[in-house]
Amino acid sequence: MDSTIVGTKQVMQQIANECNAFVDQFLSLHCEELGELPVGPYGRVDEVEQKPEWHQLYKRFTEEAELTLQSAMMAWGVVFQKAFEEGFLSAAQDSRELDTFLDLTEYAPFMQALCVRRQQLRESNAYGADGFRTPVMQAIDLQTSGRLAEVDYRLAQLEQERNALLAERRRLVGCTVEPTTATELKHQIMQLRWKEDVGLD
Repeated sequence: MDSTIVGTKQVMQQIANECNAFVDQFLSLHCEELGELPVGPYGRVDEVEQKPEWHQLYKRFTEEAELTLQSAMMAWGVVFQKAFEEGFLSAAQDSRELDTFLDLTEYAPFMQALCVRRQQLRESNAYGADGFRTPVMQAIDLQTSGRLAEVDYRLAQLEQERNALLAERRRLVGCTVEPTTATELKHQIMQLRWKEDVGLD
């Protein structure tokens, strides 16, 4: 296999890991804030009265998710003014690694994920588990963990804090962050998959 393709797939995987780590941390931090939110995978959010604070939290998520995605893609050099590097798009089309993250930029899947995370945390607390490790931490080989794992984990925390502060700063000056990168990336991936399904690739 071409080393360029392998490298691009590794970059896509790393970006997916960073995005999924953000999702894990955001859901874990905020799932208990919404008192009347249903619990578990079968807690139907669409069957209960929607609260304004639920939508506010969703809006905050989409802002921070957008900045997380932009930051990760810029750092790896795979986005140029909303035009994505072709190899990266191809790798994202063939994989499902970014799908969950991109799906969560829509309200209903985001709220459902909060329900599930709330249930997971309650079960974790009930059985005395140690909590959750991010996908980035899980992916690190045990033999090479140590300081490398600590540095990667701390960098992920700092990046998430930075994006949360950037989003808050923009809100304070009346300039919200719209999920344009996430929306466009999802659209382009779906287009490529559609073309492959109908034989237009």
